[in-house]
Amino acid sequence: MYKTIIRTFMKTIPYYLFTVDRFYSFTERIFNVLNSVDIDDADLIKLRGLISGYLERIKLAMYQRTTKEFTDDVSEKDDLFDNAFRALRYFLKAKQLVGNDDISSAAGIIIAIIERHGWTLNALTLSEQNSRAKSLIADLNDPENMSYIVLLDAHEWINAVVNRLDSLENSIVVRNSFVAGGTKENTSDLRKVVRGLIDSIMLLVTSKASFSDDKSWETLRNEIYQVIDSEGKAARMRNRV
Repeated sequence: MYKTIIRTFMKTIPYYLFTVDRFYSFTERIFNVLNSVDIDDADLIKLRGLISGYLERIKLAMYQRTTKEFTDDVSEKDDLFDNAFRALRYFLKAKQLVGNDDISSAAGIIIAIIERHGWTLNALTLSEQNSRAKSLIADLNDPENMSYIVLLDAHEWINAVVNRLDSLENSIVVRNSFVAGGTKENTSDLRKVVRGLIDSIMLLVTSKASFSDDKSWETLRNEIYQVIDSEGKAARMRNRV
């Protein structure tokens, strides 16, 4: 009975007007208001902590990418690696064909090293390609081989291969982590839970503002009401467009 009476004083929140992103924005604003007040109340602190956790979960559910998006990203990074690897080969072949004797000889040595690891390693499976590419890079970092790279002025081309291999491997790690993590949470289910938390906060704040001598509760209630009014007004305007 007590709670029913209190609810009659509570401002109605137009949840039906909120899209998922606007609901997130509304909840975030409510949380920021709760976070700005210095009220030592166990129930308020607990509810604020719960809201904070669910905000993060809603954000992840909203913006978490699909497995296909991660796979497409890996494919894109693989194409960039392929381009860099081919560019290095073309550069070395050009140096071998048109350079002076020292340049041509140095290019031939580096080409032989690449051939040992796989002249067409970029056509292999990702795991085999990356494994061979890392072994190749380790060989190229040998001091003697580095002297040939300096002579050829090939740093830029080799760095492109190294950087794009790193980018590809990072993308693979992210994709695999996503797949291992399972399916993402449903925003509709999270939204229902958060609505319940916000209603609990409203019940608590309205009750305290009505019957407590601490004016901080009244200030908190008014600030929350301002958020409800502004978000509701903005949602109604968007729905008219």
